[in-house]
Amino acid sequence: MVWVWIVSLNHITNEVQIKDPSSQVPARNLPKNCQSSVRELWSISYNKKSMKPPPFELFQKQLRSALNHLYDPEYLRQSPLAGLLHVANQFDTPMLLQRILTEAIEGFHPKPDISVKSQAWNTYHILLFRYSQQLSQDEVAMQLGVSPRQLAREQEVALEMLAFSLWEQYHLSLETGNEARETDTPAASVEDTDKMAGDLTWLSEKQQDHPADLSEAIRIVLELVNPLILRHAEKLTISLDENLPSVAMHPVGLRQALLSLMNVTINHAMDGEVTIQATTTEQTILVQIEGKGKTAHMPSPAEDDESLKIVRVLMDLCQGKLDVTAGVDNFKVALSLPVLKPVTVLVIDDNADLLQLMDRFVMETRYKLVQTRVPGEALNLVEKYSPHIIILDVMMPEIDGWQMLSKLRQHPLTSQIPIVICTIVAQEELAYALGASAYIHKPVTRERLLSTLDLLLAQAPPKSH
Repeated sequence: MVWVWIVSLNHITNEVQIKDPSSQVPARNLPKNCQSSVRELWSISYNKKSMKPPPFELFQKQLRSALNHLYDPEYLRQSPLAGLLHVANQFDTPMLLQRILTEAIEGFHPKPDISVKSQAWNTYHILLFRYSQQLSQDEVAMQLGVSPRQLAREQEVALEMLAFSLWEQYHLSLETGNEARETDTPAASVEDTDKMAGDLTWLSEKQQDHPADLSEAIRIVLELVNPLILRHAEKLTISLDENLPSVAMHPVGLRQALLSLMNVTINHAMDGEVTIQATTTEQTILVQIEGKGKTAHMPSPAEDDESLKIVRVLMDLCQGKLDVTAGVDNFKVALSLPVLKPVTVLVIDDNADLLQLMDRFVMETRYKLVQTRVPGEALNLVEKYSPHIIILDVMMPEIDGWQMLSKLRQHPLTSQIPIVICTIVAQEELAYALGASAYIHKPVTRERLLSTLDLLLAQAPPKSH
């Protein structure tokens, strides 16, 4: 009889177990002095027909390379792990892969009742210090009070356990492993700029529907690069204007641009300072990121250009601007980002539930609703808020909506404002005959509401205040 052993790692307690699937024998703990034999057990179970390196070893090799470049977006984008962990060919592939790896490391955080002197804590600290915080082997050895040689051995076991945890979590098969490339570095070339712009066109098409909060984007990016800042820089200074307006750029695109810029800037700020400033004008938000280093360390212009390529593409898509200034001991980038001007929409409808629903529909968009259930207030609200579009119901108790439409079309304040008839009455032809610009039949859906507003705005650009 041939026994097949299944190895599983409990990454909370770092307890290694071997289970015999063909029997009801309870799981038995693997002795601590045998933990380093995980690789051999895997080879016996999954590599009986070939003398080639086991797929798991190749996966572990690729994992090590990705962890060593955990804060390098371009490297992570091309890493074979992106495909194996199902995040390849996405705009935010580097961020997704980085999150998977850091969360996998955090998964090794021991339970509160585990002794701080246990092997579980030691394994977690090795992964945390060596990869999440990007400390050198000598620095980690000093932190843990062990020799560099001992650390190297224990780091190999910790990496093996992390690799096995991800391997099981993503159900990676033998075939998947054989398809991976026999290399620990991604291809040197990157996509042509024109192709990159084509791949990212969807960002420019959807950026108006998904305005970006700059303060939130900066917070997220700083959280991602914090280990890199702790590793390379001595000081981080942030200065943001209060109540920054929304940016006319998709949040995913803005975060990626900031992440790439921070990665380049931090590399120029060895033992120095990184500063971030954001100020506003009427039309733009100016974001300045500067790195001043004390240690002589100058990445090559070619390295900088490669990392900045995607930022330039993103700025072209959102009609922004990137300026770069590089000196002997400092590096500065300035982003001019377009401000997303709010579009005011006056809604006249006596149905309070519908008004509340429309409010939810336009959340996190450029549209801001001014609502009234009293048609007689319409002209006063128009004079006060200068709406770009009016939405009008025709079935209201105080006044006939058709009469209201005619009145608005004849009044000088509203004669040129697009009016949308939104009603349960199926009289679309009459609506257009009386001067409506668009018609929405109730019940209203978010998609129909936003597409109608977008269409009217494209036909008649919003006026400036």
